[in-house]
Amino acid sequence: MVSHPRDGTAEEALTASLLRLVGSDRQIELLREDLSGFSHRCRNLLNGMKMGLYFVRRKAAGPLPSWWDDVERHYRGVEDLFDQLQAVYRPISLTLVCAPFGSLVHDRQQIWSDWLASRGGTLQTIPPQRESAGEFDPMYVSMALDSLMRLRAAAAPAGQNVQLSWGTCNLGFQVTWREPASGAASSRRALAATGDSTSGCSAALPRLALPLLARVMTAHQGTMEWVREPEFHVVLRWPLVQMQRAEIPSS
Repeated sequence: MVSHPRDGTAEEALTASLLRLVGSDRQIELLREDLSGFSHRCRNLLNGMKMGLYFVRRKAAGPLPSWWDDVERHYRGVEDLFDQLQAVYRPISLTLVCAPFGSLVHDRQQIWSDWLASRGGTLQTIPPQRESAGEFDPMYVSMALDSLMRLRAAAAPAGQNVQLSWGTCNLGFQVTWREPASGAASSRRALAATGDSTSGCSAALPRLALPLLARVMTAHQGTMEWVREPEFHVVLRWPLVQMQRAEIPSS
């Protein structure tokens, strides 16, 4: 039930590649070994560019041309992309709490609703009649879900209605994000149209939201499944009780 982009953008290809690798600790370790040095070298280059951009603006005798804002915006986009990439492959050390998932929804619901509302969308939350408490790291789960919410708020057509439902059973948590089929078909076009908007929901757009979400689920010994069409939806599952795992050392 996993969808991979076909003939899409370079970012979609990167997303698809990362999704194939973040499903196991061993693959994540290999990914970190392969990318950490590359990321470090790119960061050094980006820091030099950032300093150059800063001095040009600081030393400018008058107003800079209008296209300069685009240069700085594109730079921030590249920097943000490396932030997201490193978040995917870096080690995750969970700080677990035992709580119902609904408590996290309660804390984040207004923020998520505001992001969707910025494009005329709505968030419908569907809680279970009863739910059990279980173990998860609220910081990492919130961070990953925030990334998904911001990406979909920017990508979905204006006025999109989104459903978020959740529940528990003996096997664990299940959280489902679902968008109507009418919005899924135009999702890619809508995302392209947002460009690098600096609106509240899409500034520093988390384009690697799905790999990050899958990475956080792997850290919780869980899974993420998603499909793009005929309706976009994501299903997260992880056990109520986290078994102790050997920590993989950072490189």
